[in-house]
Parts: sequence; C-alpha cells; structure tokens
Amino acid sequence: MKYAEAVNELSMRIGKTLAESLGVTSENMGIEKWPCQFRINKYHFTPESVGSPGVQIHTDSGFLTILQDDEGVGGLEVMNKSGEFISVEPWPDTLLVNLGDSVTRQQFVFKQPVWSNGRFCNVKHRVQCKEAKRRVWIASFLFVPK
Repeated sequence: MKYAEAVNELSMRIGKTLAESLGVTSENMGIEKWPCQFRINKYHFTPESVGSPGVQIHTDSGFLTILQDDEGVGGLEVMNKSGEFISVEPWPDTLLVNLGDSVTRQQFVFKQPVWSNGRFCNVKHRVQCKEAKRRVWIASFLFVPK
C-alpha cells in the first residue's frame, strides 16, 4: 500500500508539472481526483514461449503510466522513429514513465481534447519473451476523468 501511495503521489507531481509546462495551473486541474489504477502483472515464460509476445504493440491510453520493470528479466521494447524496436534493458532502482495517448496526440480521446496538441510524444511499445523465466512488472496508470 505504501508503494502504491508513493507512486500515485509521483504521478500527481509529474501530471501537475506537465500541465504547468503547457500553461495550465495545477489548481485548476483537480488531478487529485483523477482515476488511477495500480496493477501487478506476472508472466510465466516457458521455453516454448521464447520469441513470442508477452504484450502486443500498443501505446498507453491514459494520461501517464509509471512502470517498475522486472530488474532480472528483460523484454520491454520501444519503437523508434524508424519503426524499429529497441530493447529497454532493466535498470535497477529506476522507474519508467510513459506518456499516454490523452496527453500526446492531437485527437479526441474519450470525447475530450488532448492536452499537448502533439507537443509531447508517447511511444509504441511491447513485451517480448526473451528467456524462459518469470517476469513481474508493476504499473500505476493515471487517467483523465470521463
């Protein structure tokens, strides 16, 4: 619970900072009341699953995601501007922050205009099974209100 609360507070601070960088005062956001989700996922990769996807190619749909990746097992890959996937090797004692679709794209998400009109970007990513091991990751998602 303490970890979830600390990561949620970090989400709020990052969200407020992003908004303020766009000229939105954090007092007007009400970010403290935005919906969030905390998730722990575990994959049991087997020898037969090596080379197969653990998570398909996607972008995150919400406002932002804070991820604590498994430090012992790789597999997270991000797509570069050329469309090639680059492996993101686990880095001990770090968190990964993904901006979501609702803060980056110039479109309507959940019938609401997005925040940055393309000034921020997010990244397509996936998880590939690299080795037959258990892989655990912890994610905290912050969503815009409906």
